[in-house]
Formats: sequence, structure tokens, C-alpha cells
Amino acid sequence: MLSFVFEHVVAFWRLYLLPIMVILLSTVMIFIGLAGQEYIEQSQSHSARSSLTNADIIVYNDEIPGHEFLTDVERLPQVRSAHSPTPLWGTVMSASGAAHLNILNVPPKSLRNEDFHEGTYPTATDEIALPVDIATSLEVTVGDEVLLTIPSVGKHGTLRKMTVRGLYSYSPLNENFQSLFNAIAGLDMRELWENIDGKLPIDAMGVYVFKKSGVTLEDLKESLLSIPGTIVITREQTYEQILAETQLYITNLLGPGHGILFLPALGTLLTLYFTGRKILRSRTDDYRLLITMGATQSHIFLLASLQLILVGILTVAAGILLGHISGKVLHVLLQLIPGSRFLSPYYHPSLFTSIQAILVMLGILCLAAIPCAWQITGSPLFYDNKSNIEASTLKFATRRLAGIVIMTTLLVFSAVASRQETDFSQWTSYLAAGALVTIAFFCALVLLGQQIIHTVFRQQLSQSRTSLTRCAIVKRADISDTYRNSFFSSRLIVLGVGMLVVLVSTHVSSSHVLEHIADKINPFDVSVVSDKNSGTGLNDSVINSAIKQPGVASHLSVYNAEIDALMPDSPEDSINLEVRGFTRSDAEHYFSEDGGENKDIPRQGSILMPRDVMLNLGVSEGDSLSVTGDTNEVHHLDILESSGPWIVMELSDLQSLHSATMISELWLRANATKLYDFSAFFIDFRTSLVTDNLTDDFRVDAGVTQDVLATAERANWAIPMLSFLVSYVLIAAISARLLLTAFQHEQQYYDTRLLLSLGVSSTSIKRNYLTESLGLVVIDTSIGIVLGIVVTPIIWTYILGVHYHETLRIPIFSIATLFFIIISFTLLFLYMRSLIRKPQRLR
Repeated sequence: MLSFVFEHVVAFWRLYLLPIMVILLSTVMIFIGLAGQEYIEQSQSHSARSSLTNADIIVYNDEIPGHEFLTDVERLPQVRSAHSPTPLWGTVMSASGAAHLNILNVPPKSLRNEDFHEGTYPTATDEIALPVDIATSLEVTVGDEVLLTIPSVGKHGTLRKMTVRGLYSYSPLNENFQSLFNAIAGLDMRELWENIDGKLPIDAMGVYVFKKSGVTLEDLKESLLSIPGTIVITREQTYEQILAETQLYITNLLGPGHGILFLPALGTLLTLYFTGRKILRSRTDDYRLLITMGATQSHIFLLASLQLILVGILTVAAGILLGHISGKVLHVLLQLIPGSRFLSPYYHPSLFTSIQAILVMLGILCLAAIPCAWQITGSPLFYDNKSNIEASTLKFATRRLAGIVIMTTLLVFSAVASRQETDFSQWTSYLAAGALVTIAFFCALVLLGQQIIHTVFRQQLSQSRTSLTRCAIVKRADISDTYRNSFFSSRLIVLGVGMLVVLVSTHVSSSHVLEHIADKINPFDVSVVSDKNSGTGLNDSVINSAIKQPGVASHLSVYNAEIDALMPDSPEDSINLEVRGFTRSDAEHYFSEDGGENKDIPRQGSILMPRDVMLNLGVSEGDSLSVTGDTNEVHHLDILESSGPWIVMELSDLQSLHSATMISELWLRANATKLYDFSAFFIDFRTSLVTDNLTDDFRVDAGVTQDVLATAERANWAIPMLSFLVSYVLIAAISARLLLTAFQHEQQYYDTRLLLSLGVSSTSIKRNYLTESLGLVVIDTSIGIVLGIVVTPIIWTYILGVHYHETLRIPIFSIATLFFIIISFTLLFLYMRSLIRKPQRLR
């Protein structure tokens, strides 16, 4: 048996080359995927333990002011020491942008759990440590200077130049707001905190408590609970909480993982099926000989099946070995990323993982080999007249429908995998169903149009006297199998290019969503805010001084007031809302540089509300909301959804509810030239404004940039993995397309001799071959690009459920680059083949 198989493998190794490569690569990817999932699951508990501090207990209190609570805890006789991060909200700026961060103090050694990628903790008052992602967004590193402003400190806030002392990370398996948006400053933060946020209860970050030696944990808990309103969390409870958060984060992170592993499995199944038919068909004479020697049809079927499965098993074994080696290399590289201390230092895939990968691949081999062997060795074995076999209408329709469904599924999957924040609740709506049907309809049009365009293109070539395509069309029955295989490769090219276009467009649009959100959260570069305790707001001198500063392009005066909204279900109950207001004309002028209509500009008789506020009130867009002000007069306003975080009204409506409105904020936008060195502009602006208005109370703050918001996105490892898979399939499809085109020309040996005898030069024949090869790839690539561009808006709006429709971006430059890369690869492939393959001698 083995000699029967390997004798054929040696003689026809070219037929086995493609399936062996595909099986090997798929085995490696599936094994690494399963081993990586096992490694991440093993790292859960290690990450949770590494995130713990040495504190015996963490306590919170939502009744007593923070500084009083911290002092009370420190005075307890059972407490050895207590520590609070004493955070204050501030802004760190560089020439490239600004980040709003929680500024923490330097923790004692017993509470340090940051993993420093570079540098170390600050040791001086003019030093600061930043998270790696924030430093990357601000384009700073250790030794660079940044600007730190804490607006709530003092009369006008504090502004300091700080030197970056270190870059650190927390666990990459449990990223949250607290671990991403913070900084550690060398300042005495407690002294600043006690006069500001220390007046508020401690709730979010808590107080870390250490007990004295000889004191039991129960005694410590009992003494802490003697302080009214205290909530106690032990070290074990903290570990369980961190572990649960880590598991939830990993579950969301690995969401598209199983779907991506399905792609190499599907590719292996299809490749082995189609190439297996060609392999077994080349052994038809051997099977006939075995039958004449007494072998039964069952023996032939078993022999054909085992031939494909045996070669596949040996390849899978080699793939498992290569997967182990590749996994070790990836684990070494993983130790170089920030936060690697929170990952398990050991990588030992279990035997069960190897068995899983082997069973998956064996299942794929059997699913492909058994139908393939049945089709080739089925009765009657000696009857082989494929040109007279016509597929039934049902079989043809089923095959086409399956192709459309697979193409639609893969296009949608490429978008879902590249954008992790998907609103799956929309998938049950009629709009989503209609969108899927529309995408399937476009896929059907593409398949039909591609076949028509190919036919027209070949007919145009056949009009040339040097064309070999005329013979190919006339004698298509002689090479029908080759023609069908080449058309299958062409469809793969269309699908691969379409998936890459959808993938790139979704990724670019998702990045633009962050810019859109950043613009809605902080629609300003610099803001001047009045003191909360001020009863007059910003006075005219501060406003006039601010708008006259060099580099200010536009400004918008924002009024602030509080109104009462009557609950729709119970009108006797009301909820207090903080509302901002500005005139529509001023807002249109301020937002004019954004281009188009800004939907967050209020109109008279309406109120703009964020979605979460609408959910709390139990209302939806288009409803009417009853509100009252200081006059107790009820006004009815139409509800519109706001993409910003604020409730906004037109100024005249706000003044009808509150006669004593005042300007509480001034939004300012800088000239584009000033944004190239944002920190320098901010220093000049704030210094000049404070100098001119020393007696007035106000705060100057900077807006957040979209690069900083990007750090809040989970690491999307699905994008590079999916891009690699699609690119691999695309390269294989283009190569197969070119090789099959060359095979068609080589089969027309006598036609070539005839053309040469008629005086046609070999250069003209070669040019015609290159035109056909390159032209078909250009056609398929162009169709794929059009398909991707057409379906992307449908997927973005109705499948992904993105509410910021105006943020959809089609990256024309990236798509054009993809087109030129494919054409360059095609030309390089044709050139290398002409060098490797000797010209056929015609005589």
C-alpha cells in the first residue's frame, strides 16, 4: 500500500505540491490557534494574581469626604499603613496631542504592580510616568518633556513641565479605563487632592490597608467597619473580581477567533477536494489494471481514499511539529511586548491540544477525500466521456446558490472580524435581513457579470489574427475541466480582493469613528471654563481676551443651566438635567469647517440628548419631553438623539426656562498651523490669558485627541490574521489563474505552429499570451474592488450597526495600492516563469 502511494507521489509530485502546502499551513494555523487559546486561558489566573497588590484589604466609603475617611483609617490602632492613589483629573500634552488622564501619586513599594517597559517610577516633583499606549499616542518616550495641567488646582489651575521618567503597562488581558487612562506623577498629590477631590467620598480606586503584625484579618475588618459607610473587600474577593473581569475581557477578545480558524479549514477542504480529483484521475489506468487483476470496486474506492488520507496524515504530522516550533518562537516574541509580566512565563501546549488539531484535520481530510474518491472511482469506472456529461439544473442551481451564500458570508465576516464593536441586536431586524439579501444579490450580479466580461474579453482577443483564444473557444470541450478550474480561481480572486477592500474600509472607518467621537466629546482644541462656585460665569473681559489670542480660529459661547424633566410614565416625578445651550447661528459658524450639516446643532423647539440619557428617561427619538425651569412653566420639546455626551438646547428655549442663564464655557478652535506644536500653543494661550485676567476665576483645559482614544480599543489580533489568510488565498488564486491560462496556450501546440508558418512572429504570440494573462487578473481585481466598495456601506450601516454613518470612509489610496501590488505580483510572476520555463521548441 505504502509503495503504491509513494511511487505515485514521487512520479507526480507537482500534483501533490499544492495540497501538501495548504494542509501544512492550515495545520500550523489551527494548532497555533488552539494552543494560543489554551495559553491565554492559562494566563488568566497568573494575570489576576500579578494584578493584585500586597494590601490586606481595600476599603471604600461613599458617605464621608475622602480626606477625612483616609485620616480615620490611618488612625485605627489595627492599621499599620493606608494608602490612596489620590487621583486628580488632568491633561498631559505634547507637541502631537493631548490626553485626559487620572494623575496618581507614586505608590509605595508594597503596592507597585506596574510593569515598566522603559525607565522607572518618578523620583522628583518634575517627573512623570505614562502608560506605553498613551506615550505612543503623544509620540513621547523616556527623557522627553510633556506639559501637565490640572485645571481644578488653585485659581486658574496648575501648569507644569514634566520629564517622562518611565513607560509602564498593566495586564493586556484586562484593559479598562483605570488601567489605560492614568499617569504617575512625582508631585505630592495628596496635598493637592485633599483640597479638591478629597472633599468627595472615595469610591472608585479605594484605600489600600495593611494590618499590623499580630492583628488578625477579622479584627482589621471589624475595626474598619466601625467607620460609618465603609465597604470592605478582602484580598481573595479582589482576586475573584479581577479574575472574573479578565475572563470576560478574554471572552470578548477571542470572539472572532473560532470563525477565523474556520477559514483555513474551509480552504483545506476545498483545495484537497479539487486537487484530489485531479490526483485520482491520473491513476485511472492503474485502477483499471487492478480491476482486471480481480480487485473489486470497493477495494478501488478504499485504495483511492487511503491514498489521499495517508498523504494528508503525514503532512498533518509535519504541521503539528512545525506548529510546536512556531509557537515557541511566538512565545519568545510575546515576552517583548509591554505588560508581558502579567502573562504566563511558560508555554507548554497540552497533548489534548495536539489531539484536537489532529482530529480536526483528520475530519477535514475525510470530508474531502471520501467524496472525491467516490466520484472518481464510482461505477462505471471504464466509462469516461466527460464532455457529454451535463450537470442537472438542480445541481447547477445548488452550486451557484452555495457560491453566493459563501461569498456573502465571508464578506460580512471580514467586516465583523475587523470591527469588534458590533451591535448584534440589529441582526434580528428586517433591515438587516434586507441588507443580507441585497449583498447576496450584488454577489450574484458579480458572478454573472464576471462570466459575461470574461467571454467578451476572450472574444475581443479572438478577433486578432494572432489570438490563440479563438482556438480555445472553438475547442473548449477539449479543455473544459481546465476552463472551469481557471474560472474557479477567478472567483477566488474576486472574493479575496472584495474581502480585503471590506476589511481595510471597515478598519479605516472604525479609526475614523474614534476621531468623530473625540470631536463630539471635546469639540474644541482649548476651552475656558468658569469656576463652578461662580455665580456670574465668564465675564466679557475674559471672553474678549481669549478670542483675541494669536492662533484662535473660531469660538463658541456655551451657556449652562439646570432644568427639571417630567418622567413620561409618572408626570408627578421629575429628574434634574444639566443642559448646555448656544445659538444656532453661532454654532453653524463654529462647526462650518466640519463640512456638511452638523446634526448636533439644536433647533428651536427641540432638545438633543445622548442615548444613555434617553434610556434612563424611557424615551426615544421623536418623542415629546415636558420640562420646567425656574418659572415653573411647562414646555414641550421634541427629542432628538445627540452623538455628543451633553444635553443641548437652542439658547432661546433655554432662556425661556431660565431667565438668568450665563456663559459657563468658551470653546475655541486653533488654526491648523498651531496644532503641529499643540503644547507650545497651549502654554502661550494660557499664560497670556491668565496674565491679562489675574483677578478672575476660570480654568483652561485642552481637548482630547482621537489618537489617545484609540488606546481604549481592544487589541484586534483578528485583522492581521485574517489579512494574512485572505492574502495567502489571493496569491494562490492568482498563481493558479496564471498557470491555467498558460496551460491552455501550451495545449494548442499545433495552432501555434500554424500561426508561425503563416508568418506571425513569436513576439506577437507571446504578447497575446501576456495580454490575456494580465487582462484577466486586472478584470477580476477590478470586479473585486467594485464589489467591496458597493457592499461596504450596506454592511457598515445595517449589519455592523454603526450609528455614526457619516464616519464611513473608503480608503481610495489603500485600495489603489492593493491594485498595483496585485498587478506587480502578476507581472513578476509572468517574468519569473518566463525565466524558469524554457521556451517550447516548435518543429
